[in-house]
Parts: sequence; C-alpha cells; structure tokens
Amino acid sequence: MGYGFTPAPRNGKQYQLREDRRTLVFKGLLDRTTHKDIVDVVSGGALLDIFLRPRERMASVSFVEGVAAQDFLTYAKRNDIYIHGKRVGCTQRAQGLQTKYRLDRGCLE
Repeated sequence: MGYGFTPAPRNGKQYQLREDRRTLVFKGLLDRTTHKDIVDVVSGGALLDIFLRPRERMASVSFVEGVAAQDFLTYAKRNDIYIHGKRVGCTQRAQGLQTKYRLDRGCLE
C-alpha cells in the first residue's frame, strides 16, 4: 500500500472492537482537503470512518482494527505525512474521546 507501509501480522489475534484505540487525528490540514486526500496517504488497514473538520483544519480517521491504527501511527511518527504538499501531524485521539462503534464480527472476516 502507500509509502511502502506494511501492517503487522494479525496471527490469530481476536478483535477487541470496543476497547481498541482505533482513531487517529490529522492536524494542520488545508481547508480544501478531501476524503480522497486522506485515503491516499493512509494505509495499512481498513478504514471505518473519516470525519473532516475543515474549519479546525483537522480530520479524525477510524480504523476497523486498533492495531492497524497503532501501526500507521508508528509509521507516521517515523515518516513525514504530506497532503497537498503540506506536512500534517498525526496523533492518537485522547482515550476518553474514542468513538465507540459496534461492528458485527462477520463483517471483518
């Protein structure tokens, strides 16, 4: 996938859908940033939700699996992420602000 990023293997790990920290926050976006721009730079796992906040110049990106979010966050800390030629920050969303999604386990297989 993008930027040569490969997610960590999942070898029999059970999904912990309500406990995982699956949401990352991108800050410093241009107000013209689109969902496609975010999808073009994020890799390593299936995305559940992208919520753009143009006025705040930020976006929340939720992965289906928390481990994929953590893997991408590690990658983003080691490598600069650029959207529209501008470097953007990527951080973990605060624990109390994590979005809780209920997913049918069948949709993950």
